[in-house]
Amino acid sequence: MSISDKNAPTLECIILAAGESRRLGQPKQHVVVSSMSLLERSIKLARDVCETLGTGQQPIVVSGAFLAQDCRALRAHHAAKSIRHHYNSRWRQGMTASLACAAPLTRSDGVMVLLVDQYKIHKEALLALHALWLGDPERPAAARYADTLGPPVIWPSRLWSTQSLAEGNESLLDKSILISSNPQYLDIPEAATDLDTSQDLSRAIVEP
Repeated sequence: MSISDKNAPTLECIILAAGESRRLGQPKQHVVVSSMSLLERSIKLARDVCETLGTGQQPIVVSGAFLAQDCRALRAHHAAKSIRHHYNSRWRQGMTASLACAAPLTRSDGVMVLLVDQYKIHKEALLALHALWLGDPERPAAARYADTLGPPVIWPSRLWSTQSLAEGNESLLDKSILISSNPQYLDIPEAATDLDTSQDLSRAIVEP
């Protein structure tokens, strides 16, 4: 199946940016790396993927602890009209709750879940992950890195819409859940780099 195949399974992108960034001490989505905030970068990445695939879908951004700052940033970057922005009022319950609140917003055959702090992920890797998923769209497709499986990950809607997810009882980003779902995987070593601590930030700032 090619990207342009109108009969190919449809896809949407969800960016998770609801956490309180406790270890970093500041909202990680507003940290600037290489002249661009992580939120702005994630939105651009998701939009580029959606446009390349011709999905016709706006990316979903899930906010939480820093909703007001996120709204201001989206307005400043004129991004508010190019995404679907959703507030997770249960953000203290973690990414599981963000996934649960985003599930009803999706209408596609698959959902690509992106983390706002995986700032080294590039479009080509996500397109390759999508191509892998197209080969067997009934199974999730995950990134493999640092001896683990995890996001970015594409979940087929038949698993994405489970009742347990809707109730926030399981995280589709957990390695154990992924493995039990017989995933496909693609080596994406850059997915191992995220931004959780001040040390991570210091490294990101000095990296070329």
